[in-house]
Amino acid sequence: MRQLTTLILHSILVLSTACSLQGEVTSPLVEENSKPVVVKAEQSADEAHTSANALQETPANDDESEIYTLASGHSIVVTNKTINIKNREGTVVLSNSNLIRGLDGNETCPSEGFMALVTKGNYFTIEQQNCSGWQYINEYITFKYSDVDKEFYLHKFGLQYIDRAAPENIEEKVVTPKQFGSINFTRTSVDELYKYAN
Repeated sequence: MRQLTTLILHSILVLSTACSLQGEVTSPLVEENSKPVVVKAEQSADEAHTSANALQETPANDDESEIYTLASGHSIVVTNKTINIKNREGTVVLSNSNLIRGLDGNETCPSEGFMALVTKGNYFTIEQQNCSGWQYINEYITFKYSDVDKEFYLHKFGLQYIDRAAPENIEEKVVTPKQFGSINFTRTSVDELYKYAN
Protein backbone atom coordinates (compact mmCIF):
# COMPACT_ATOMS: atom_id res chain seq x y z
CA MET A 1 0.00 0.00 0.00
CA ARG A 2 2.86 2.41 0.86
CA GLN A 3 4.48 1.77 -2.52
CA LEU A 4 1.18 2.47 -4.26
CA THR A 5 0.75 5.72 -2.29
CA THR A 6 4.31 6.75 -3.13
CA LEU A 7 3.78 5.92 -6.81
CA ILE A 8 0.53 7.92 -6.88
CA LEU A 9 2.16 10.88 -5.11
CA HIS A 10 5.09 10.78 -7.49
CA SER A 11 2.83 10.63 -10.56
CA ILE A 12 0.91 13.65 -9.33
CA LEU A 13 4.16 15.47 -8.68
CA VAL A 14 5.38 14.88 -12.23
CA LEU A 15 2.03 15.90 -13.74
CA SER A 16 1.73 19.01 -11.58
CA THR A 17 5.00 20.41 -12.90
CA ALA A 18 3.87 19.98 -16.50
CA CYS A 19 0.26 21.10 -16.23
CA SER A 20 -2.38 22.13 -13.72
CA LEU A 21 -3.09 19.57 -11.00
CA GLN A 22 -6.15 17.38 -11.42
CA GLY A 23 -7.15 14.32 -9.39
CA GLU A 24 -6.17 13.49 -5.82
CA VAL A 25 -3.22 14.28 -3.60
CA THR A 26 -2.40 12.35 -0.43
CA SER A 27 -0.20 13.19 2.52
CA PRO A 28 1.78 9.98 3.08
CA LEU A 29 4.01 10.87 6.02
CA VAL A 30 1.57 12.32 8.52
CA GLU A 31 1.48 10.59 11.93
CA GLU A 32 2.03 6.86 11.47
CA ASN A 33 -1.28 5.75 13.00
CA SER A 34 -3.43 8.33 11.26
CA LYS A 35 -5.29 8.04 8.01
CA PRO A 36 -3.83 10.23 5.27
CA VAL A 37 -6.18 12.93 4.11
CA VAL A 38 -7.20 12.94 0.47
CA VAL A 39 -7.93 16.34 -1.02
CA LYS A 40 -9.46 16.31 -4.46
CA ALA A 41 -8.52 19.19 -6.71
CA GLU A 42 -12.18 19.92 -7.36
CA GLN A 43 -13.02 20.00 -3.62
CA SER A 44 -13.82 23.32 -2.06
CA ALA A 45 -11.71 24.54 0.83
CA ASP A 46 -14.61 23.80 3.23
CA GLU A 47 -14.81 20.19 2.03
CA ALA A 48 -11.05 19.78 2.39
CA HIS A 49 -11.14 21.05 5.99
CA THR A 50 -13.80 18.53 7.01
CA SER A 51 -12.47 15.44 5.23
CA ALA A 52 -10.77 12.40 6.75
CA ASN A 53 -11.79 12.39 10.41
CA ALA A 54 -10.99 15.98 11.36
CA LEU A 55 -7.69 16.20 9.51
CA GLN A 56 -7.13 19.67 8.11
CA GLU A 57 -5.22 20.37 4.93
CA THR A 58 -5.28 23.51 2.85
CA PRO A 59 -2.41 24.99 0.89
CA ALA A 60 -1.44 28.47 2.05
CA ASN A 61 -0.47 31.07 -0.49
CA ASP A 62 1.84 34.03 -0.03
CA ASP A 63 -0.95 36.60 0.22
CA GLU A 64 -3.27 35.11 2.83
CA SER A 65 -3.11 33.57 6.28
CA GLU A 66 -4.31 30.03 6.79
CA ILE A 67 -5.48 29.00 10.27
CA TYR A 68 -5.40 25.42 11.61
CA THR A 69 -6.63 24.24 15.02
CA LEU A 70 -5.11 21.51 17.19
CA ALA A 71 -6.87 19.38 19.81
CA SER A 72 -4.93 21.32 22.48
CA GLY A 73 -6.86 24.46 21.46
CA HIS A 74 -3.80 26.10 19.90
CA SER A 75 -4.17 27.73 16.50
CA ILE A 76 -1.47 27.43 13.86
CA VAL A 77 -1.39 30.49 11.60
CA VAL A 78 0.66 30.39 8.39
CA THR A 79 1.36 33.77 6.80
CA ASN A 80 3.91 34.06 4.02
CA LYS A 81 6.96 32.17 5.37
CA THR A 82 6.10 32.45 9.08
CA ILE A 83 4.28 30.01 11.34
CA ASN A 84 2.71 31.52 14.46
CA ILE A 85 1.21 29.38 17.20
CA LYS A 86 -1.53 31.05 19.22
CA ASN A 87 -2.96 29.94 22.56
CA ARG A 88 -6.70 29.57 23.22
CA GLU A 89 -6.96 33.31 23.91
CA GLY A 90 -5.51 34.15 20.49
CA THR A 91 -2.14 35.42 21.74
CA VAL A 92 0.91 34.45 19.69
CA VAL A 93 3.03 32.28 22.00
CA LEU A 94 5.53 30.87 19.47
CA SER A 95 6.79 31.93 16.06
CA ASN A 96 9.20 30.47 13.49
CA SER A 97 10.28 31.87 10.12
CA ASN A 98 12.84 29.12 9.40
CA LEU A 99 10.49 26.32 8.34
CA ILE A 100 8.42 27.42 5.34
CA ARG A 101 9.95 27.31 1.88
CA GLY A 102 8.87 29.67 -0.87
CA LEU A 103 9.17 29.17 -4.58
CA ASP A 104 12.72 29.37 -5.92
CA GLY A 105 13.31 33.06 -6.66
CA ASN A 106 16.12 32.23 -9.11
CA GLU A 107 13.83 29.85 -11.00
CA THR A 108 16.54 27.18 -11.06
CA CYS A 109 14.36 24.74 -9.10
CA PRO A 110 10.88 23.93 -10.47
CA SER A 111 9.66 22.75 -7.05
CA GLU A 112 6.44 23.76 -5.33
CA GLY A 113 7.88 25.18 -2.11
CA PHE A 114 5.31 25.16 0.72
CA MET A 115 2.32 23.00 -0.22
CA ALA A 116 0.21 22.36 2.88
CA LEU A 117 -0.04 22.03 6.62
CA VAL A 118 -1.85 18.97 7.97
CA THR A 119 -3.13 18.66 11.55
CA LYS A 120 -4.45 15.76 13.59
CA GLY A 121 -4.91 15.79 17.33
CA ASN A 122 -1.88 17.53 18.85
CA TYR A 123 0.32 16.96 15.78
CA PHE A 124 0.90 19.15 12.75
CA THR A 125 2.96 18.45 9.63
CA ILE A 126 4.43 20.96 7.20
CA GLU A 127 4.47 19.57 3.65
CA GLN A 128 6.71 21.24 1.11
CA GLN A 129 9.03 20.57 -1.80
CA ASN A 130 12.60 21.52 -2.55
CA CYS A 131 15.18 20.59 -5.21
CA SER A 132 18.75 19.39 -5.12
CA GLY A 133 20.51 18.70 -8.41
CA TRP A 134 18.23 16.47 -10.45
CA GLN A 135 16.01 15.53 -7.52
CA TYR A 136 12.77 16.83 -6.12
CA ILE A 137 12.74 16.52 -2.34
CA ASN A 138 9.36 16.27 -0.62
CA GLU A 139 9.76 17.38 3.00
CA TYR A 140 7.44 16.42 5.87
CA ILE A 141 8.21 18.19 9.17
CA THR A 142 6.00 16.99 12.04
CA PHE A 143 5.64 18.64 15.45
CA LYS A 144 3.84 17.35 18.54
CA TYR A 145 2.39 19.35 21.43
CA SER A 146 3.46 17.99 24.84
CA ASP A 147 0.74 18.21 27.49
CA VAL A 148 3.43 17.57 30.11
CA ASP A 149 5.52 20.71 29.66
CA LYS A 150 3.17 22.67 27.37
CA GLU A 151 5.71 22.89 24.52
CA PHE A 152 5.85 21.92 20.83
CA TYR A 153 8.66 19.54 19.85
CA LEU A 154 9.93 18.20 16.56
CA HIS A 155 8.47 14.71 16.24
CA LYS A 156 9.65 13.54 12.83
CA PHE A 157 11.39 14.75 9.67
CA GLY A 158 10.49 12.75 6.55
CA LEU A 159 12.03 13.08 3.10
CA GLN A 160 11.21 11.65 -0.32
CA TYR A 161 13.94 12.04 -2.93
CA ILE A 162 12.50 11.77 -6.45
CA ASP A 163 14.85 11.62 -9.44
CA ARG A 164 13.55 14.05 -12.09
CA ALA A 165 15.22 12.06 -14.88
CA ALA A 166 13.89 8.70 -13.60
CA PRO A 167 10.77 9.52 -11.54
CA GLU A 168 10.22 5.89 -10.58
CA ASN A 169 13.40 6.12 -8.46
CA ILE A 170 12.21 7.30 -5.05
CA GLU A 171 14.27 7.13 -1.87
CA GLU A 172 12.63 7.81 1.49
CA LYS A 173 14.20 8.76 4.80
CA VAL A 174 12.58 9.42 8.16
CA VAL A 175 14.50 10.91 11.08
CA THR A 176 13.14 10.84 14.64
CA PRO A 177 14.22 12.08 18.08
CA LYS A 178 16.57 9.06 18.22
CA GLN A 179 18.72 10.91 15.67
CA PHE A 180 18.07 14.58 16.51
CA GLY A 181 17.20 14.54 20.22
CA SER A 182 14.73 17.03 21.66
CA ILE A 183 14.26 20.14 19.51
CA ASN A 184 11.53 22.63 20.30
CA PHE A 185 9.52 24.45 17.66
CA THR A 186 11.27 27.82 17.85
CA ARG A 187 14.75 26.26 17.49
CA THR A 188 13.88 24.21 14.38
CA SER A 189 15.25 25.22 10.98
CA VAL A 190 14.40 23.21 7.86
CA ASP A 191 17.90 23.53 6.45
CA GLU A 192 19.50 22.41 9.74
CA LEU A 193 17.34 19.26 9.75
CA TYR A 194 19.23 17.88 6.74
CA LYS A 195 22.34 17.24 8.85
CA TYR A 196 20.35 14.54 10.70
CA ALA A 197 19.14 12.93 7.47
CA ASN A 198 22.63 12.35 6.02
